[in-house]
Amino acid sequence: TGKRLQPFTIFMSTDPFPSPPWHTRLVPGVLLPRGRFAWWYFALGVAVMTGGVACASWMQYRWMTGNSALKHASVLLYGPVFIGTALLTPWLASGRVYAHDYPTPVSLRGWRMGVVALMTIMIQVTVTVFESTVQDARQASETVAHSLGLGQGIWPDVAIVMAVTVLAPLGEEWLFRGLFFRSLRDGLARWMPLTPAASLGAALSSLLFAQVHTSDGQATQWPALFIMGVLLALTYEWTGSLLAPMLVHALNNTFALIATRALPGMQLSADWIFFLAASAPVIVAMVGAQLLHRLPQMPAPPPFPARSIQPTAGRQSPGLTHPPDSSR
Repeated sequence: TGKRLQPFTIFMSTDPFPSPPWHTRLVPGVLLPRGRFAWWYFALGVAVMTGGVACASWMQYRWMTGNSALKHASVLLYGPVFIGTALLTPWLASGRVYAHDYPTPVSLRGWRMGVVALMTIMIQVTVTVFESTVQDARQASETVAHSLGLGQGIWPDVAIVMAVTVLAPLGEEWLFRGLFFRSLRDGLARWMPLTPAASLGAALSSLLFAQVHTSDGQATQWPALFIMGVLLALTYEWTGSLLAPMLVHALNNTFALIATRALPGMQLSADWIFFLAASAPVIVAMVGAQLLHRLPQMPAPPPFPARSIQPTAGRQSPGLTHPPDSSR
């Protein structure tokens, strides 16, 4: 298994490997290497995800209708389902899962943190422009906010905040970018150059990402969700770290949740829960780094055995000459 990281290591350490030149870092394959996933991992992952979501929905229905003590914790089911799908799919396909399958360099400083900041701003601008120009888009956002059911109690509110700002970024990025985007990108690269394969993989995985989020009144926001998916895929490609889109996703969800405080009727049971939401990006970065680095490391190939050349009787080794014959 991988090594356990110290807290805040990703924000304080430097990358031990030399960085490529600036003008090549946006080229697909420079920071995110081509992996071993095949294109059909995408189809297998969709099937596994569908089964997992169906089981989680059934459990949520039973807990809610049965007035179970766990009914408020049902929102925490889907993040683990997505993480489990991302890990189970390559294991079902090949019998192994490695940390190399989900690259996560130790450091998020410098270039990677700059990409995280840029993509976070671009997503916020996209959502703002979309809601100001598309009819009913703003109303759809408020519908989603009210559907969360905040204000029912301290522990229900904590569960909702953790599900939205921590588990959703971890699970969705591990699944949609770590598995779906990477399998399409690397699998299609066997038949076409890596750049068009990465573009097609980003588009198809973002289509699925947007479609999954069209429930709870978000159908109007489908174009903005698609653009968000593409930007998150670019974050992964341009940083070579799955932790980077997780952090962007956490920042976006945190900003959206904090903004709901201005909506009428949106009150949390305690003010400190907003501080919990504000700390979610740091929690995602540290927890995500621990989970990703604890995956098994790919075993090193066996060393090439050294061959000993045995002299053959009656045969002269090439390049050697016999000593002069003294009897002549």
